Amino acid sequence: MDPITEIKSTGEQEDDVTPLTPENPVTLEGEEVIFKDISKVQTFCYSVGHVLNDLCSAMWFSYFIIFFHQVLEIDSVTAGNLVLIGQMADAIGTPFVGYESDRTTGCQLYGVRKSWHLFGVIGVASSFVFVFNNCIGCDSDTNILSKYIYYTPFICLFQFGWASSQISHLAIIPELTSCKKTRGNLNGYRYAFTVSSNIFVFVVFTILLSVLGGDSSSDNVGPQDLDAFKYLGMIVVGTGVFFMVVFHVGLKEPRRPEHDSLEASQNRNNSFTWKCWFKEPQFYIIGFVYMQTRLICNFTQVYYPLYISTTLNLSKTSIAVLPLVVFISGFLASLLMPVMNKFMGRKAIYFIALLLGFAYCTMAWFLKEGHNSGIQQIWHYLLSVIMGAANGTLLVTALSLTSDMIGPRTHCGALAYGCFSFLDKISNGIAVQIAQVVQPADMCEDFYRVCLTIVPGSFLVIAVLFWVVLLFCDVGNLRHDKRGEEGAQKNINGDEDSGIGEDNEKLGVEGKS
Repeated sequence: MDPITEIKSTGEQEDDVTPLTPENPVTLEGEEVIFKDISKVQTFCYSVGHVLNDLCSAMWFSYFIIFFHQVLEIDSVTAGNLVLIGQMADAIGTPFVGYESDRTTGCQLYGVRKSWHLFGVIGVASSFVFVFNNCIGCDSDTNILSKYIYYTPFICLFQFGWASSQISHLAIIPELTSCKKTRGNLNGYRYAFTVSSNIFVFVVFTILLSVLGGDSSSDNVGPQDLDAFKYLGMIVVGTGVFFMVVFHVGLKEPRRPEHDSLEASQNRNNSFTWKCWFKEPQFYIIGFVYMQTRLICNFTQVYYPLYISTTLNLSKTSIAVLPLVVFISGFLASLLMPVMNKFMGRKAIYFIALLLGFAYCTMAWFLKEGHNSGIQQIWHYLLSVIMGAANGTLLVTALSLTSDMIGPRTHCGALAYGCFSFLDKISNGIAVQIAQVVQPADMCEDFYRVCLTIVPGSFLVIAVLFWVVLLFCDVGNLRHDKRGEEGAQKNINGDEDSGIGEDNEKLGVEGKS
């Protein structure tokens, strides 16, 4: 690859400059090196690095409650508890992985971020197939506590592995490129494969429900559909592992200097330590924007299939087809992101996505049961299209804002992602648990209508408030940087004053002579 770089000099620089590449990302003293682009092969390999997580996440959020409540016939509160346990394990794992990924040097020859990513892949691949399957040795007489104890370790291992892969995959973006446009594009490509992964899951699940759906005369998901979920889990893991091989073989992580550590990196980056994040108001603002975005996307993903099957009383294949439309719409929206960013900027795009969110919440409230009507079916698909465009745009923009905030502070970028993901996982787990606890025993159709309208609508209102605050932020320009510039200016002024004083003393001595 021919590297295209721009060197902004802040001091003297020699005429002969050795070309720098992402494989040798050395920042020379007095110079700020900005990489314009990375190769197409590297871009593709990075983009598929989260596919295993995305495939598993599609099943986890879309079908976990349905699988445990309607297929395994576990009560709604216990199913909610299992979701909360998984989210808690993920929440605890994310800041831990983020801190350790920043602090440790890992395997230098392989890459620090890639080492943690591989650890996560092993955890996810070895546990997920046991989550979406009947527990070994269980039958209709097995008590709930035994099932609870059986599934909990697999769920925790899956979630911790998922966190390790997610954080390391996000944290490698600022290390691959310093260019804001390229970072935004990488987030866009990453989300495109996220959407593609979800599309793959829903297409395969539609086929499996048709072929292995047990009692074809039943429109409702039930124990007869166990094989469809089991084989879907196996296909998901097998496909994801294939793309993980592509990521690990094809992507070359920029090597840190030998014996590089968190402390050494901080000394080279104006003493910006991981503790400095917690002194930055921008860290909290973008963190809560990210949390609200994830709440909106994940909560609707969890309860949309239940809204389809219970509130709208559509056929069971619809719980695969309509979510498929959602993610196709999100995929198309992600393709427009680079153009939209160029002309509108991230903050304007985020606000438009919020408006689309309010639109689909309103539509979902007024849609009634009537799947035999052609007009009603059109509204169902339109709802899915708007939901996909809104959620996809919100998520890509939130991730891009996070990358912009981290900027050149890659030595503690993983910790920032970890903290944001901690808020995301905790809030999602609590929200789902509360919904499962207050769920009526008679499966009232209006309950899932509320879950898809009033609850996400409340999250959207809070997101608007944080968006207003975000308008007054120059994302990426932190207070620590301003204090560093002021300190440097004082040092320069002090040196100048010292030089003037010395000159005056010399003049005084000469005058006396």
